[in-house]
Formats: sequence, structure tokens, C-alpha cells
Amino acid sequence: MYTEVIKFEKGVYEVESFMLINGDDIISATPAEGSEFAIYVDKPVPFEFETLAFDKTEVSVEVLCYNEAQYENFGFNWLNIGQVEVHEIPFFGDLCIDPDVNYTGSGYDYHFDPLHDNYPIDAPAIFEIRTFVDWGNGDGWEDLKVFSNLDENGEFIPNSPVIAEYFTHSSGVIDFRFELWGWDLIEDDNGGIWDYIHFDTWEFDSENPPETNEFGVIDFYIGYCVYGSNPETTYPPSNGNPPNLIGSDETAWGGNTLGGGASWWFYFKAEDALTTYGGTPMPIYAGQNLIEGASVRIEQVGEQFDMIIDLGQNMILQDGHETVKVQRYLYQEIPESRPAPGQFTTYKGNQLVIPGISWTTSGHYYAVHLDVIVLD
Repeated sequence: MYTEVIKFEKGVYEVESFMLINGDDIISATPAEGSEFAIYVDKPVPFEFETLAFDKTEVSVEVLCYNEAQYENFGFNWLNIGQVEVHEIPFFGDLCIDPDVNYTGSGYDYHFDPLHDNYPIDAPAIFEIRTFVDWGNGDGWEDLKVFSNLDENGEFIPNSPVIAEYFTHSSGVIDFRFELWGWDLIEDDNGGIWDYIHFDTWEFDSENPPETNEFGVIDFYIGYCVYGSNPETTYPPSNGNPPNLIGSDETAWGGNTLGGGASWWFYFKAEDALTTYGGTPMPIYAGQNLIEGASVRIEQVGEQFDMIIDLGQNMILQDGHETVKVQRYLYQEIPESRPAPGQFTTYKGNQLVIPGISWTTSGHYYAVHLDVIVLD
């Protein structure tokens, strides 16, 4: 697109702003130098051009369209117009927690669970997507922008995806490179040394972006804590620890009382597991074997009582939407044979802390069924 010819006297002129307007609506604009989107155009405003006597000059200008972004953050410009459109790709990752690693001061301290005095099996990863662009001018890859899930103070934003950006340009196809750098352990001496480690690279052009999953996200795991995960999105930990996910699928029951019937199952009296008032954690059996370090207990948390399932270091939950099932019974309601967990109504889901548990001294009983992997 071109503007109409504009006549100037001989001299040097500065373009302070440029925008495309439809009626009263600003459609596109050229970012100002130093603004967030200035990296996406070759020549942000302000810039200068010179006119000569009896000469015609063509001035190239790029404008940027970015949904409903605030145009005052752009700046403005004019003349031969190349249109830029910014696109987003969300990334989300997990770091598999290693029980032999000291995470104090690592940045993953936020994930410590004081209720269980340990770290759960995986934590949302701290990572960066470093982006580069090749303009096709022979200069090769140039730094574009770094996208991170740390805030301006360097603090981790919990459960926040990293949304990386690339752009299309009306002038043609542009090449990009995305690099995944995860915050991981590089040395395990003297409390651990942590740094960003390069795990993966995506090179693509503006017409063929990287593939995402069904939710429009690129997700990944650093380590081996997720059963059945796609090897294409699972990266070995940088410290070279061997995979720890070697085990077997099992059915598990929590409790200290063997249930009736031909098939094995366990249950327990709520009062006996109430550690707040002198009870003790209930054991967990998987494949009819007692699992060391695993337990079920009930604790008072504020005004309510929570059931807390601790899988320990020898088990993890299987993949699935309802791997934890809980059923509450009165004494006279306890089944004479193993109940069907799929029909449990007290709780079904994937949480290991279940709030609002009922108990009475007259007798509330619980059956807790788990779909687990027992690690070798």
C-alpha cells in the first residue's frame, strides 16, 4: 500500500507518528522506539528522511496490528506500508522432583509442601523461550526477545505459562528459532548449582509454526516423573540422573482393617486416623503389599478436617481423571465384600488432599482406593 504523494520543500524531516485509520478507529500503527513491540519492525518511530530538489523519495514504513493492544505504546509512522501481525504460542513445563536433590535456594522452594514435609513429585518448571529471527539479509540469526515465567523482580509466577511470540509480515516469509532453556541443577556439590540449560530448539518459518497439543499449548517434562508421557516432550534431567519411572500399575487401598469378601481391600475408622487428636496415619497397600512410606491420615486445618494421602517415594498416581476415589460409611453401612470404586460418591478425582472430611466418635469409616504405579 502507498500513501498519496506528499510535497515537501528540500530538507530533513522527522516522522514522529504513523497510523492507519478507518473512520475514527485506529487499525494499525508503527511502534515507537523503545516500546514493547519495536523489535517487530525494522524502523520504529521517530525516524528521519530527506527530500531533495526535483527528486521523488519513497519512504518505507511498517505498521503493526496486535489485537486490542494499547496504541499509545506503539508510536506512529507513514508511507510505503508493510503489515505485521503478531502470533502467540503458549509453553508449559514440569520439572520432575528428585528426592536426592537439595532444592533450598534453587527457586523451586515455593513448591515445598510443609504439610507433608517434602516436595511433591513434580513442580511447574522455571524456564525461558529465547527467540531469534532471520530477516533474510545474510546476517543470520538475530536476537529477538526472551519470554519467561519470572516477574520483573525475578520471582517465579506459579502455574504461569510462557507465551512466546512470532509474527507474519506482508512482505513475505520470515524464519524464526525458539530455544527452550530450563532452570535445572548443573552441579550437586555444596548445596547445588542451578542455571538455565538448553533443552530443545524449534526452527520454523512464519507460515509453518510449531505444532501444539489439542489445547494449543506446547508442554514438556524435564525428567521422568510422568507415567506414559510422550518421549518427544520428555527431556533427560541435565544432571544425568537415570530415569526413575520403572514400575508396575497396581490397585492400592488405604487402611488398617481388611475388608470382607473374596477380593482384598482395606478400610479404616476416621477417628483412628485423626492425627490431630492422637490418631496415627493409616498404611497403604498396593498389589496386596504394604508400601513403605505411604499413608492416609486426617488432620485439622483451620475450621475443617482434611484427608491427606501421602504416596511416599515408592508410588505415583497413574494417568487418568479419577485415580483417587473415597467413600465414607457409617458402621452399619460397611460392605460385606469389596465395593466397586467406580461407584464411590464421597470423592473422585486426582487430588491427594481432600478437604472437608467428616468424622465422629460414634463412627465414620473410609475406604480409599488409588490407581498407582509402584516404582522399582
